[in-house]
Amino acid sequence: MKLSSLLLSALCSLLLFSCAEKAPQNFKEITLYQPDDYFALERAYPDPAFNMRAYTRGLEEARQSLSFRNDFRGFQENWIVRGPGNIGGRANTIAVHPQDENIIYAGFARGGVWKTTDGGLSWEPLFDDQVFLAIGDIEIDPTDPDVVYVGTGDPNISSHPGIGNGVFKSIDGGLTWQHLGLEAQRIISQVRVNPQNPDIVYAAAMGLPFERNNQRG
Repeated sequence: MKLSSLLLSALCSLLLFSCAEKAPQNFKEITLYQPDDYFALERAYPDPAFNMRAYTRGLEEARQSLSFRNDFRGFQENWIVRGPGNIGGRANTIAVHPQDENIIYAGFARGGVWKTTDGGLSWEPLFDDQVFLAIGDIEIDPTDPDVVYVGTGDPNISSHPGIGNGVFKSIDGGLTWQHLGLEAQRIISQVRVNPQNPDIVYAAAMGLPFERNNQRG
């Protein structure tokens, strides 16, 4: 009798366990890199790799066309932003004026350099006239805060990096900019000014991620 009860209990347990098992589902496994690969393929097609020269040439042509936009009807009217306004940008770097904390510079992954003089209540763009708007770093000269250095290129690289064209310098708080070089490095991740000798400036160059470059460092 006891043996029969044990067998019955075992059969019931086995039946319940079998019912509890979920039916197999056919899901396609997505690897970590597939979204990045798809993002890159959209921008590289029909080439297997992104054509950086064509991309640079397109940016140059777009910048040149800005000088003609006032000749077209419609651009002379006043425009109001209608959205969407819920899309955030990614700030890569923030630099605060060493003598006035209300003056702040912010550099964005694709949005150029912005400046506030009222502690962040309002902002104005400073870098929109440049070809490349990806910003890696901003450094204020500690001995002369009107001197500002900007390293271009997004150091947070992905399948489609935001490249730059070297280091820029402003001597008037961002009103005008001078290109200092390192254009071929494409991504400048940090810029530092020697506080004992501000004529000495260091730049950390990441270089273009998907091409050989012996000038990184």
